[in-house]
Amino acid sequence: MNFFYKTLLFTALFYAGCKQHNYLVNQNISYQSVEQQALTDSSVSAQIAPYKAQLFNQMNEVVARSEKMLEKAQPESTLGNFVADIIAQQAAKVSNKNIDLAFMNYGGLRIANLPEGEWTKGLIFELLPFDNAIVVVELTGAELNELLDFIAQKGGLPINTALRSELKNGKLEKISLNNQPINPNQIYKIATIDYLANGGDNCKILIGKKRIETSLLLRDAVLNHLADNNKQIQTAKLEGRIRGS
Repeated sequence: MNFFYKTLLFTALFYAGCKQHNYLVNQNISYQSVEQQALTDSSVSAQIAPYKAQLFNQMNEVVARSEKMLEKAQPESTLGNFVADIIAQQAAKVSNKNIDLAFMNYGGLRIANLPEGEWTKGLIFELLPFDNAIVVVELTGAELNELLDFIAQKGGLPINTALRSELKNGKLEKISLNNQPINPNQIYKIATIDYLANGGDNCKILIGKKRIETSLLLRDAVLNHLADNNKQIQTAKLEGRIRGS
């Protein structure tokens, strides 16, 4: 994905250069003419044109198809379920660890839905524009309950299929994790993004905990998942991971 960012930077610099500027060229305070600047801009435009075309082709590549729209909502949503499950799967793959729970924040999902029909690579970039890397954090069962309290206070967050719970009066009740109650003394492995692991969105419970860093960006994890599934039809459903009362 380095090509993407380099091209965007180059393009941004180009458009910045299109603004009117005066350039000091000698000690007599003479300035480059507008005509000269126009020639320079045209030259830069010609240089980046092939890269812009390549970027356009990359971003319009169809990476998946969906049989229905996946939408963002609380306390549980099809879009949130889809992404959270991918976090769990890809985190297990790159860390070689069993993942007990995966979650992220709704603010990290930057569009309201993935539509029915074709999904392009550019659409995945729109959904996940931030360079958030996946991390695996270790929590005791007691600390995990604190994390679930945080999730409840947020009104529900995207969480993977391991959890079943009911949100009532700002608390999660009737909780089971992989069909088992949470053991306060057990060590659980939680997959999330570095933004939250570093305390973003006031997620303080994860700060300073033992963790495994990965270099896998969440956006790339989604694209990897779609590639691994050979562009098969994608879907997600509501399962009662966090049921509203």
